[in-house]
Amino acid sequence: MTDQPLPTPDRERVIATLDAIRDPATGLGLHASGLVQALVVGPGRVGFMMEVASADAARYAYIRDAAEKALAGLPGVEKAQVVMTASSRAPAPGATRVRKGVHVNDDPRTAP
Repeated sequence: MTDQPLPTPDRERVIATLDAIRDPATGLGLHASGLVQALVVGPGRVGFMMEVASADAARYAYIRDAAEKALAGLPGVEKAQVVMTASSRAPAPGATRVRKGVHVNDDPRTAP
C-alpha cells in the first residue's frame, strides 16, 4: 500500500467560495470585505483567521461555521479550519498583526 500525496485545493476556487458567503456588516463576500486573514491553502487543507470586534463575535459565529462547512465541501479539502478572534477593535483592512516578541526585519526600502 502506498501513500498518495494529498491534492492541494485550487486557491482561486477557495477565494470564490469564501466570497459567496456575505459579510453581514458590508454585504461583500468574506474575502472581498477583508475578513480573510492569513489564508493557507495546502495539501488537503484550507484555513484562515477572521478577526472581528468583540461586540460582533456572536454575530459572526455562524459566518465562521458557514465558511468552514463550505471549504470542507471543496474538492481536495480534507480539513478546513477558520479561527475567529475578537478584539476590542477590528484591524483596518490590509493591516498586519505582529505577535509580541516577534522580530520584524527592517524594511529594505527604507534602509540608508
